[in-house]
Amino acid sequence: MACRYSSARPRIRGKNSSRRSARPVTVLDLIGRDHEWLVAFVTTPDRLIAEGDSIATRLLAEYQVPMPNLGVTATEADLVLAYIERAGATATVPGDAPTFPPGDPKMGRRLFTGERQLANGGPSCISCHSINTLQPLGGGTLAKDLTSAAATYGGGLPTVLDETPFPVMQDVFAERALTPQEVADLAAFLAQVDESSSDRSRLAFPLAGVVGTLLLLVLTGVLWRARLRGVRKPLIGGRS
Repeated sequence: MACRYSSARPRIRGKNSSRRSARPVTVLDLIGRDHEWLVAFVTTPDRLIAEGDSIATRLLAEYQVPMPNLGVTATEADLVLAYIERAGATATVPGDAPTFPPGDPKMGRRLFTGERQLANGGPSCISCHSINTLQPLGGGTLAKDLTSAAATYGGGLPTVLDETPFPVMQDVFAERALTPQEVADLAAFLAQVDESSSDRSRLAFPLAGVVGTLLLLVLTGVLWRARLRGVRKPLIGGRS
């Protein structure tokens, strides 16, 4: 069953600062979308992207930030879509994409670990997040590990850091937004973390292969010596 929705885009504004609230966040235009496809996109966006769905992959390429799988059920998706269809919304022209200065990964690391305080007094990233390159410092466990954040969000990572589109982060940074330079530095650091982590992963498999081969050779040598002893012993005993 096809279902057509209003072409008006819901007005969704960030609430973290006057700078942020002046720039609306764009959302998917629902006009002409098949209802069944919309339900699939709301409930399992990651599956559609993995399967190469043409619309889902085009949206990912356009907005650079994948829609997360929030565990929404089909029934809940129906209710949300019905609400959007009934409510409509005030159309708004999307604002220009934000631009950020060049980032410094070294400064980003200092901001992440709290060695350098955030300009507006926000908490350091490490108080809630962790990354695998900071051992033995570890990190917080309240939120997800950010080792692969750059791979997950791609070119949209600075925008994610700027908009903080997650409930806990919105509450924490409501009056303590990151500056554009802090966004750029943190994004540069996380990109560096992802690259170094990927390099280690690429080395881990061949290294494990070499170690495994050496262990196999040692084990084979031990077993072969034991076998030779078992054969030579009766031969020597027979001669005596």
